[in-house]
Amino acid sequence: MIIRTAKIKDLPAVLKLDLMLKKDQNRYNKKYFALAGEKSLVKETKKFLKGKLNSKKSRIFIAEANGKIIGICMAELEKRPPIFKYRNNGFIESVYVLPVFRGKGIGTLLLKSAIKWLKKNKMSFITLAVHEQNIPAINAYKKSGFVNFFNKMLKVL
Repeated sequence: MIIRTAKIKDLPAVLKLDLMLKKDQNRYNKKYFALAGEKSLVKETKKFLKGKLNSKKSRIFIAEANGKIIGICMAELEKRPPIFKYRNNGFIESVYVLPVFRGKGIGTLLLKSAIKWLKKNKMSFITLAVHEQNIPAINAYKKSGFVNFFNKMLKVL
């Protein structure tokens, strides 16, 4: 198994995994996430991912086993306003590993690759968001050194 940076040729496989991630997230809040089968969602997600693949401020890492992409991790470089002490913020947008490959450390390897890239780009700290009911992900992030520091709340109108 290898971890590498995704290329534009990987877009179909990355899109498939990202849509699976959205479907997986949908179980935590059906009002917040769109369903993964909608045509407009597929089109917009593909456009979004293509932008990520072509941007110097973001990187998609993939885990590949036997020529098949089995996991993804998206990271982004963010510049915060001058009111913040630490202005260079790395953001982990998502980590997803196919269910049959979970529990084998693949998500951790993807996360480590993203962290290495963020450090190389001189980010002061890294943030991420995870649903409060996604206990396996929370535990994995804590194991990688992340701590709770902010409570983000949601109100659907």
